[in-house]
This record gives sequence, structure tokens and C-alpha cells, in this order.
Amino acid sequence: MEIRYCERCEKIFGEGKDCPVCFQSLVIKDHSFLIGKELGKYKIENFIGEGGMGAVFGGVHSTLKKPVAIKILIPSKVEESFIKRFKKEAEIMALLKHPNIVEIYDYDISSFGFPYIVMEYLEGLSLRTEILKYKKGLPLDLFKIYIKQIVSGLSFAHKKGVVHRDLKPENIFISNIGGEKIIKILDFGIAKVLFSSDESRITKTDVIIGTLQYLSPEQIMGKEITPKADQYSLALIAFEMLTGKPVREGKTFGEIVSSISTKDVELDKLEFKEIKIEIFEALKRATNKNPENRFDNLEEFEKNLIPQLDEIEEKPTTAISFKKTKRKNFKYYYLFLTILLFLFLPFFYYIYTRINFNKNEEKFSLVEKYQANVELGSYLTSNESFIIFNNLNNLYILKDGFKKEPIKISLKDGEKILCGTDNGKILILKNGKLYLKEYLFSDKIEEKEVLIVDNFIEMERFSFSKDLVHLAGLKDDCLKLYEIKDKNLKEVYSIDLKNNVLKSFMLGNNYLSYIVNNILIIYDFKNKREILNTEIDVSNFYSMDFFEEANYFAIGGWFDNVYVFDLINTQRKYTLKLPGITNSIKFIKDYPSLLISKGDKVLLWRFEEDTLLKYSEEGLNFLSSFLTPFGIISIEKRESKIYLFSYKDFSFYKKYSPSKVEIWGMDYSKKFNLLFAGSSSGFLYSIDLKK
Repeated sequence: MEIRYCERCEKIFGEGKDCPVCFQSLVIKDHSFLIGKELGKYKIENFIGEGGMGAVFGGVHSTLKKPVAIKILIPSKVEESFIKRFKKEAEIMALLKHPNIVEIYDYDISSFGFPYIVMEYLEGLSLRTEILKYKKGLPLDLFKIYIKQIVSGLSFAHKKGVVHRDLKPENIFISNIGGEKIIKILDFGIAKVLFSSDESRITKTDVIIGTLQYLSPEQIMGKEITPKADQYSLALIAFEMLTGKPVREGKTFGEIVSSISTKDVELDKLEFKEIKIEIFEALKRATNKNPENRFDNLEEFEKNLIPQLDEIEEKPTTAISFKKTKRKNFKYYYLFLTILLFLFLPFFYYIYTRINFNKNEEKFSLVEKYQANVELGSYLTSNESFIIFNNLNNLYILKDGFKKEPIKISLKDGEKILCGTDNGKILILKNGKLYLKEYLFSDKIEEKEVLIVDNFIEMERFSFSKDLVHLAGLKDDCLKLYEIKDKNLKEVYSIDLKNNVLKSFMLGNNYLSYIVNNILIIYDFKNKREILNTEIDVSNFYSMDFFEEANYFAIGGWFDNVYVFDLINTQRKYTLKLPGITNSIKFIKDYPSLLISKGDKVLLWRFEEDTLLKYSEEGLNFLSSFLTPFGIISIEKRESKIYLFSYKDFSFYKKYSPSKVEIWGMDYSKKFNLLFAGSSSGFLYSIDLKK
């Protein structure tokens, strides 16, 4: 856990180099800085753990000496909405006095400036840890003890008008109290109060909230949330407790989203040990994609589950049994073997084709592996000569094809990196001014910077046009478009977003596209007019691209179709009916076509010829694609491979396996004729596509 401390103001912040109050330099501290400090009536004694927004410490009441858990939130690490949600968590938990819900004692703002919640101190382990102890599922006696208590705590919350919305094994704690295993439900931070009028101001509609692996379809689709959403999540957890196997194990983000609203959970495809068919049906009903078809409440779900488990303990059975060996049952035995044979024929064929397919796979023979001795952080930009990474207050430049250690360049006081450009340059904010900086290499490194904006306006989200003539961003609940002229920002367009949801926006050199609620709007800022205002499919994610030379705009997302708009005639020109989620779309401008990465498919649509070329392989998930002089390259997430296709006929040519873990990004160097790939392991790879 990293925090920033101002020694003059004695305040703590989550980010930044200087104190926003007194402008003195902040000192970086870790969690140990807070050990021994007092927060009101409570003294921090030890560090328990951290998450994305803050951390949990062990503490004690200074007077009563009662052990407590203290959950803190570092404000500048999160949006204002999360701070409101943190306070809301305290208010909700204060209402829920129940033996199976963690108890809250206090909420306050510390003298350091961050909010904190004081809760009962628990000793034990999470349900996740308990499940991992039993590879084939929990013993039935333990399962019954846990599920009854979870249902009891959740049912109480539901009767109080509270839906948890983020139920998962990590949020269910098994405490040891007086020698008994007592369930405690944690983290009501994103819970929905059914009778609250403030909900929309804290968790806006169409924003997915919760952990995807356990979310219900209505949460994914942004529909009305009821207690039946918790029922769905609990049924997935119950199945995992019984089998030791998560229902959505190994499934990607796109695969879950694309199937969750169209079909029920495929429980029958997983190994289900010796469980009665009635239990299986109870879990199937609780995970029905339509909330109306689930149980009326959790008590009814428990009544259909627990009695069946009681019978299993008395007399083990299965949904289908072949234990009898009398002659009269042989016909069923032979029938079963015949069915198995037909079922496995496609599998054997699949294995055969995979063996032949993998002959075209290159494993490291063309790959150079590289790991720097420093943490490079995140990719920023590149050109034909070098790649630049950004980590905290340092830049790391890799040049000469990985032959040397990265060159470290520390940012100067007051400098803040905004983004990289397409040609290896960097936009830097310094003392309220915006500069374009580039690095030149000869005998020594030279910095060259040009002042772009004399008085820059900071925004929540922003995007520059590629020609650096326009800037779009969020400011004061408005989407604003600025022209960069004579080193000043001139506002040329603005739309008020109050009571609306801005889902996405993209800035080209001539057009601004944005989606408000479910309306796609395109503004032509060269001619100062709105040229498109049309309803688009409901989604929480969109992929967009401009082909401004041909005046085309394409959009896809969490829906089946891909749409292409003619920006001259201001109309939808093409609709590509392609099932599944669109991960990315990209125009290939030198060869007028559209490259689409859509789940298990990569497609190339040549719109001038109106021909659609496709490569698909079941079970894969292509994230993004781009064109190189040697063909089309695609990143595949499931198997962490890089695919190369012929541009001419889109036939599969070769695939590369540089890493066993996820490939997170690629770039192609024309100078070195190498493909550079980075993986989540921290390694970088160079691949020679010519060989």
C-alpha cells in the first residue's frame, strides 16, 4: 500500500507529487506509517490487507481495549462516487444487526483527511480459502451449516430492503466464535437500498457494478435489481461449494457477457459428483436468466436444497445410477455406451484437427525474450527507433532492439505525463502549461519540447485529435470540445450531461462522436454542425473507429451487429449482422476495409467489394487485430497466442506462442521489421515475422 504524506499539512493523499493544499512536496509512505496512529477513539495496531480503494487494519478501542477492524479509504485514489458509496456502506451496515452480517461500530473522517469504518474484528478465513481446501467440494455437513447461515443473513438484509449485489466467496467470512463456525457477510459497499431515492446519484444506471464471475444477467444488462440477483449469485457459489469448481472458470469477460443474457448457466456441463437431480434442478432454477422464473425468496431456495442434502447423508444416490447389474438392465448399459460413442466422435475429430493445426505454430524459435532489471510500468508510446514506458515519475526508453538496458529519464518537479502520441512524442503538463516533448538520440540524449497550450484546463477524461488541433474532455458535468489555437484553448462545442450517462466518446481530426444514454451523436466541428443523432443498441461498452479520408465511422460493442455510417450522407450505410461481442474494430485505410475482432472470430470486411472474410475457432477470444507488411496480426487471449493471417485471402498462416500468460499489447517496428509483444509476466518479446 502506497500513500503520499504532506509533512506540513499532516494530510494523506493517494497520488500526486505535491500537496494540493500547500503545494509542498509529498513524501511516499507505506502502510507501516499508519501503525500506532490514532483515528479518533481507535489506535491502529497492525496491517491486515488492501484492495483497489484502500486497506483494512487491525486496531483497538483506546479506552475499552476492544479489538476492532478499521477499513480506510484513500480519497484521491478513487472518484467522489466511491467516497459516497463508502459512507453509504457504513449507513447500510449500521441498519443490519444480524449474527451473520459483520457488525459496524463507527464511521468518521480522520485527522489525516480520509474516511474510515470501524467494524467487529473477525478471526477465521474466507469462504474462498475454505473452498480451496476441498478440491472435490465441501463435505455436505459443512455445506449445510454455511448455506443456512448465508441464507439467514441475506434474507434479513432483503427484508430490510437491501440487496448485496457483489456476493462472492471472498465476501463471505467464516469466523471462529466460541468454537463454532459462524458465517459473516462482508462488504455491503455497493449494496442497493431498494427504497432509497439517492441510488441514482451514487451508482448510475448502465454502469456494471459487482464481480463479473458471480453477477446475474440483470446486473450485466443494467436492468432492475431485486433480491433475486443475490439468489442467482448465491446459487453459483453453492454450486462451487458442492463441486469445488467455479461455474464460470476460465471464461473470458466477453464470453460471460455474450452468453449471460441469452441462455441459462450450463451447470450440466460440469462434473456434479453424487448429487440428487432435485438439488441440481434447484440450482438450475435459482440461476434462471429470467428473475421471474427463480424462487420467490431465499428461504424457498433453501427449502428446495437442504432437505435433499439430508437424504443424501442418509443414503447416497445420484441423478442417474448404473450400479445394478441384473440382466434386465443390460439394455440400458449398452444404450449408454452407444450414446457415449456418438458423443465423443466429434471430440476425437477435434483433437485430430488440433494436432494438424498446431504444426503451423512457432514456439520461441523466432522469439527473443527480454526482461528489464527495473519495473517498466505501462506502455506509453513508440516510433521506429524506440519504445517508451512510464512508471511513477520515471520514463524508461528501450532502443536498439532490446540490446541494452532501458534508459531511465526522471521527470522534473511539476511535470505530469498526460499521454503519448502516435510518433513517439509525449504530452506533458507542467505548471499549468501543456508541452509536446520528444527525445533525440546521438552521443547523448537531447530533449526537445514545444509549448502547445499556455493555460491548460485539467479534465476528468480527455482525448486529443491525432493532429493535436482539438481536445475533447469532461469538465463540470459537460462534454466540451476545444480548438488549440495560438497556444490557447478555445471552446467550440459543449453538451450538458446532467441526469445523463456519457458512455463513450472518440475524437477524430474532423469529427467528435459520443454516446449519451443510448443515443449516438456525431458532431462535425469543421463545419460546426451535428450530422448524426441516432439510437444505438443498449450496451456498456463500445468500440469505435473513424475512416475520415473516406468519411466513414464504424461502431460495435456488447451487441451482435457492427454498424458503418456514411458521414457525408449522414446515414447508416452498412449493418453487419455478426453474433457476439465486438472486442475491437479498426479501419485499414491503405486497403479500404474494416478489421473486426469478435469473440472467437476475426473478420475482414472489404466494403468496396462488399466481401466478408472470416477466420473462427470455437473457444478462442480474439481481443484486437492490426495490419503489418506481412499480414494481419491478432491477439488471442484464451491461449495467449499471436495469430498471423494472409491479407489477400485471410487464410491462417502461422501462430506464435511467446508467453504462457496473457499478451497485453503489441506494436510493430518498421525499422527493425519486428513485432514487439508484452505479457502480464513482465517480459517483452520480439518476433521476426519474416522468418
